[in-house]
Amino acid sequence: MINSIRKNIIKFAWIFLSMLPVRNKITLANLSTGKLDGNLKYIYEELLRQDTGHEVKLFLHKSQDDFNGKIVYLMRMIQAAYHIATSSFFIVDDYLYPLYVVKPKDETTVVQVWHACGAFKKFGYSVVDKSFGVGKSFLEKVKIHSNYDCVLVSSKEVAKHYADGFHMDINKIISIGIPRTDIFFDEEKKEQIIKKLRNKYDIFGDKKLLLYASTFRGNSRFDAKGGCNLDMEDLKKQLGDDHVLILKLHPFVSQGFQMDDKYSDFAIDLSKDEDINELMILSDILITDYSSVVFEFALMEKPMVFYAYDLESYMDERDFYYNYEDFIPGPIARDQDELAKIIKNDVWDMDKIRQFKDKFFDYKDSGSTKRFIDKIIKGRD
Repeated sequence: MINSIRKNIIKFAWIFLSMLPVRNKITLANLSTGKLDGNLKYIYEELLRQDTGHEVKLFLHKSQDDFNGKIVYLMRMIQAAYHIATSSFFIVDDYLYPLYVVKPKDETTVVQVWHACGAFKKFGYSVVDKSFGVGKSFLEKVKIHSNYDCVLVSSKEVAKHYADGFHMDINKIISIGIPRTDIFFDEEKKEQIIKKLRNKYDIFGDKKLLLYASTFRGNSRFDAKGGCNLDMEDLKKQLGDDHVLILKLHPFVSQGFQMDDKYSDFAIDLSKDEDINELMILSDILITDYSSVVFEFALMEKPMVFYAYDLESYMDERDFYYNYEDFIPGPIARDQDELAKIIKNDVWDMDKIRQFKDKFFDYKDSGSTKRFIDKIIKGRD
């Protein structure tokens, strides 16, 4: 019922909004986190640098699940429909409901740059009727991930999975590089980041830095769970002499986490304070589970370990595009003792990481954002 009302309100507003002329405007939209980050940030900054002659508009909103939040969100969706109606380019990096219930004009190019590299966890139509995905009854009313003119991916290898996840023509899925990965190929910038963070936090010293970046569990951001599933006391005993643990929890779960001060000489929670790309540049080893950060981290050819303590239940909830154990470029730990043992052993298969990088990135350079502007916005070959 709520979905039908929301859909009808947007479609009614579209009757009038679609009469407005398309302007020489590029809108970059996110109605999930409300932040300018990831691909949108890099594209926005490059647009300002190049001055392509377009008006550039940011449209950002963080949705809330209470009554007032839903009313505000409905208003934001109508505003989004306005920008769809009046933009020559409409660029999104996640799910955006209004886009799926209106038909953009022919003069508008809609680009989905997505918020994850590669293809790891299933999404969109690939998870229909799983606990994480939408139901078939919803899809009868709203064709999610429709109306994209093109989708940006990291390699031709994953194009088939995006075609499946978005139910779209594979020829509209393009591999020209991922804008937010440019930073991993800028050695001067990376050195500046490492120096900045080491000067900012006095915990690091000369110890190895472990970055714990896990994904969330649950149906959506509003029921997300699975923040920090580590026994800090035990991990500090096993690794504390030689390592520092940096926490970068998923945004959906980081707000509800509070680390005990008694671990402050071993671990630091930077989930709300620092950019994930910068923390990956700083860190020596990645501890993750099913997060797509594995792709970016592989670009730097640094070791990673996969703490998959709930692999079977996560597969039931969401599943993967590849067989998990064959896919990941590092050892699996099914419990914390195994995790600590792998880290202390400090033996890694670097060839596997390099092969993984080559498979999932067609472009490994600092020119992805510029290519995006040249090929998508300026229409150059």
